[in-house]
Amino acid sequence: MVTHDQEEALTMADRVVCMSAGRIEQIGSPAEIYARPATRFVADFVGSSTMLSAARAAGFGVTPPQGQGDSLFALRPEDVLIREDAAATGRVRSITFLGNVSRVEVDWQGETILAETHRLPGFGEGASVDLSLQPGAGVWVQP
Repeated sequence: MVTHDQEEALTMADRVVCMSAGRIEQIGSPAEIYARPATRFVADFVGSSTMLSAARAAGFGVTPPQGQGDSLFALRPEDVLIREDAAATGRVRSITFLGNVSRVEVDWQGETILAETHRLPGFGEGASVDLSLQPGAGVWVQP
């Protein structure tokens, strides 16, 4: 079956093939494709991700695997922990209520980081926030 509907593909398929411009980017189970995208295209196409360079990922204490300095760190919004902190460097750009979660867009050291909370946050746009990562968050992908 061929579809462009991510939800349909992830819920109905045992194996997913992600293609771009007629080229296979990755083959795997729906969980593998979502949790461990191999390329930037897959990380962007299936779900939402923030892509960080190795230098930016270092700000979260993450370093690339040996020999993969040009890789990007793909970070899913649900893996970003966010809390209000007047002394923090992150600044809330927007908050979008999506029903079961709120998506928070944060300006963090010149990068836009997406975070999600399972409730309405107790802060608003313009608030100073601190960001940290869930254990095991993110994956290195090829550009």
